[in-house]
Amino acid sequence: MRIENPKFNLELLKRLLHISAPMPDRIQIEITNRCNLNCAMCPKKFYNLPNENMSLDRFKKIIDKLDGVNLILPVGWGESFVHPEIDQMINYLRKKNKEVKIATNGLLLNNEKLIKTALKTDSLTFSLDQIDEKKNHGESAKIIANIKTILKRRGKKKKPYITIQPVLFKNNKDVLDVIRLASRLGVDRVNIIRPYTKFDKSIGNTWEERKEIYKEVEKLSEKLGLRVDMFEYSSFSGIKRLAWKYGKGIFRLNDWCPRLYDFAYITLDGKVTPCCALPRHIVGDLTKQTIKEIWNSKKMQAFRKNHKKICRDCEVLKIK
Repeated sequence: MRIENPKFNLELLKRLLHISAPMPDRIQIEITNRCNLNCAMCPKKFYNLPNENMSLDRFKKIIDKLDGVNLILPVGWGESFVHPEIDQMINYLRKKNKEVKIATNGLLLNNEKLIKTALKTDSLTFSLDQIDEKKNHGESAKIIANIKTILKRRGKKKKPYITIQPVLFKNNKDVLDVIRLASRLGVDRVNIIRPYTKFDKSIGNTWEERKEIYKEVEKLSEKLGLRVDMFEYSSFSGIKRLAWKYGKGIFRLNDWCPRLYDFAYITLDGKVTPCCALPRHIVGDLTKQTIKEIWNSKKMQAFRKNHKKICRDCEVLKIK
């Protein structure tokens, strides 16, 4: 988006003043909480979520109520490609002219049907924290093989946009190797995220430790010519990257979560919450209300007013 665009300037001003958008522009839908992995660091087990799929019929009814919402992320606290009707869901999103982004562990993208489904998306983010590429039967080796397949099959059209996303755990020595791998593979971006430490503080690094890693990452990404985003340090590209790195403090991120501006999360049963990290903090019900009614409801307004207390353990509110 060009900086001289009046709409961009108005949006920027509203974000600076912490005025939320009139409607959410990004919605994440919990199509399944089932997963083919059981990662030790995943907080899912602490949320006591039902291990179920959303029905295709309910999914379509939800999408029909999201006119005006551009970006849909059909991802819950599970693996989206586990859902037996994921292809029909993405077809319906395409029919409704929605932008589709999915985060995946990538292990299931080794059969023709799911490969074709994945290629219908606008963006695929692969979770990859460690590399055992030489171990032919290791999980990461299988994920890497599947990333290669998707990259080859998408060809020159560069769609879907491919991101590899490692988590910066305590003592994770593989982040730089993941970036080198991403460069060799020819993916579009690496996005380094922090672990969710609400339930286990021991898995996170201190800010000083992270900052030293980020500096190494930045040098390596410049050397390789690969975009690497680190939300709390440096993100985006070009002039926006410089503006974010040195000017993000003006957004007072430790006082206002950026998701409050334009994001909502929808649960298996059609309930609406402000965030995936609050999967049962219900502010509305799409089976009875419109998304606009929920977005401007008293419950949502109360959450915005009190979210700093509710979300005090969230890493987003600890941006330096």
